[in-house]
Amino acid sequence: MMMASAASESKKKSNKKTSGSGPAATPTATGPHRRPVPKPKPPVVIAAHECPSAMRARVLEVPPGRDVLSCVSAFARRGRRGALVLGAAGHVADVVLRDPSALVLRGTMEILSLAGCFFPFSASAGTAAVFLAGPRGTVLGGAVVPGGLVAAGPVVVVVATFVAAALDRLPLLLIKGEEPHHGWPVVCPNPKQQRPADE
Repeated sequence: MMMASAASESKKKSNKKTSGSGPAATPTATGPHRRPVPKPKPPVVIAAHECPSAMRARVLEVPPGRDVLSCVSAFARRGRRGALVLGAAGHVADVVLRDPSALVLRGTMEILSLAGCFFPFSASAGTAAVFLAGPRGTVLGGAVVPGGLVAAGPVVVVVATFVAAALDRLPLLLIKGEEPHHGWPVVCPNPKQQRPADE
């Protein structure tokens, strides 16, 4: 019995030495020395809802044979929003300009630039100015008569729409106690009492 116990003790010691001489044990996934993995942060939301006074870009395509300004004006009235024309591309035919009377430009010309503003509460087609590429490299343009900008082919119009826009009719009424600027007329509620500010 004594010899068997001594043999078992010597076997345990040899096993301990063999395990100690091997490679170092790697820490497990649940070990105390493991660094915590950072969780991904959620994206920062700047605005959850769209601002009502923000401007949005829209691209409108006018078919051939239709007046460009009338189509943009109808779009503004139907959407109950203002439309600021940023530019256009395409061909138009027989453009009618104010110069100061009606000036008809015969033939088909390419739109170089188009600018104008349309309001939803206005029954007219709005006001706009256009620049066209004329014959022999000339550039023609001016204010367009309503109905005088008919598309000869598909015309693409880029507009910026807006909803909440404040309308101020100038000149403003002078607030009581406020000093008018030099040269500006003092606008009174009664037109008969209107007088220039520099008097």
